[in-house]
Amino acid sequence: MDGLKQIEPLVRETVRSHWRDVRASERQLRLDDLMETAFASFCEDRLTYQQRRIVQLILRGNSNYAIGQILSVTEGTVKLHRQNIYKRLNISSQRELFAMFVERLLPPLPLEESARG
Repeated sequence: MDGLKQIEPLVRETVRSHWRDVRASERQLRLDDLMETAFASFCEDRLTYQQRRIVQLILRGNSNYAIGQILSVTEGTVKLHRQNIYKRLNISSQRELFAMFVERLLPPLPLEESARG
């Protein structure tokens, strides 16, 4: 019995650590699900499926060349898609695309704050 009492603090901390890891993992999974949902629904009413795939790859940091390799199309085709995407979204840069996406992720400001801003 004394042996069990001696290792009890170690067992307790091991169990606590395990559950902290489980909770952190669950939070990360929820965050990943939210991001995937955001990617999937971003501009779905304004872009074709292929254009949304390209937007997702752009937002994940891929170059035109890398996107072409992933989608088995030429870099020129990706550039053309990109121009059409920007035109449909009424933007002119990757920076604006990122801003649109981030804005979509953020919760809306309360009315008082948005009126002051």
